[in-house]
Amino acid sequence: MALTHKQNLFVQAIVDGHNHSDAYRLAYDADNMTPGTISTNAYQLLRHNQVAIKVQDKRRAIMDKVDSARAWNLDRIVAESAINVAGARDDKQWAASNGAITTIGKAVGVLVDRSESTNETRVVHELDPGKLLEALAALEAIKARLLLPGNAVVDAESHTQPSLDGK
Repeated sequence: MALTHKQNLFVQAIVDGHNHSDAYRLAYDADNMTPGTISTNAYQLLRHNQVAIKVQDKRRAIMDKVDSARAWNLDRIVAESAINVAGARDDKQWAASNGAITTIGKAVGVLVDRSESTNETRVVHELDPGKLLEALAALEAIKARLLLPGNAVVDAESHTQPSLDGK
């Protein structure tokens, strides 16, 4: 059974964040009703099976949209870039590896584009100290994973792979 126009208005008002009574007032002619009657009617309407399902479906759709918008967050960018670093190193693609490292650095706020004026460079970041420490810890974790045995690590100056015992 489909909802009536007024029931749909009520559902939308609930999903938009109105309380039950205000949603009822927006959907129905409640000018001559007491607050108690409005509250009771709103409560009963919200318990109506089809209305409750519609509210739940609309809220779920909103959350799915929010979740998909958050899908590319800092953690995912850093993780995907770390995979790219490892893959590029395996293929001895040093420029690609450096590009992925740069992406990680920019994502976590350690590397920023700089602007120069009168031979003076000013670096500005918008991370609070706690976020900066988290970002540094994330980079250290990536570095530790990349230095595990079996992962190629190349000295930037000599382009040789040092042994794991440091010799």
